Amino acid sequence: AAELLGEKVVKFKHNDVEDLRQKLEAYPAKRQIIAVEGVYSMGGDLCAKEIFDLAEEKNALMIVDEAHSAGVLGEKLLGIFEYYNITINERHIKMGTLGKAYGSYGAYILASSHIISFLVNRGKPIIYSTAPSVFDTALALVNMKHIQKHAKKYRKKIDKRQGIAEQMLGKKCSSLIVPIRMSDNLSTQQMQQELIEYGYLVGAIRQPTVTKPMMRVILNAGVSKSKIIHTLAMIRENSVQ
Repeated sequence: AAELLGEKVVKFKHNDVEDLRQKLEAYPAKRQIIAVEGVYSMGGDLCAKEIFDLAEEKNALMIVDEAHSAGVLGEKLLGIFEYYNITINERHIKMGTLGKAYGSYGAYILASSHIISFLVNRGKPIIYSTAPSVFDTALALVNMKHIQKHAKKYRKKIDKRQGIAEQMLGKKCSSLIVPIRMSDNLSTQQMQQELIEYGYLVGAIRQPTVTKPMMRVILNAGVSKSKIIHTLAMIRENSVQ
């Protein structure tokens, strides 16, 4: 969207705070905006805390997509800001989906009243799109309240599933997204079909969407631990170690 508006867009290396610092200093501007994901959707890794610190140091606006971190990270499952114990200020723009953890439809943007006023009055995708239905909004609200009320229970479920993945795959699991490398696109598709025969639907992410093909496992808290173990075991046997 920024590029379509003719704004300067500069990409930095994945989660590399020093490369980001160099880019911010190489392209000075009156207003600099850093856009990241709380949990990166393909790798399942977290946005580095140092990036938040750098944004604060440079007085940059920070847009954080919490689609995969809200309802997953933190003791209260509030997302990446809670996980890092970051106090939200007027330069933070937090956005996410009402799907995924919140089990509804639509999306949200949390920001200062100044930014929200600007978006409501100038953001054409907001102005000219249909608002979420009352039912979808109410469903998301009920689910949010449910998660907050039972945060300890869901925190334990998430921790147990992360522990299973770490033990079986021998690598740290920071979120509910677990990428497992595969040798090629064909074997990735074949693995997906084999899993479907057992009743498991796992994303088969292939080139050119990603550099290297992978099975993208979601450690869904609503799926039993035994099924997660079975799924991971099947993929592990055919993965690239």
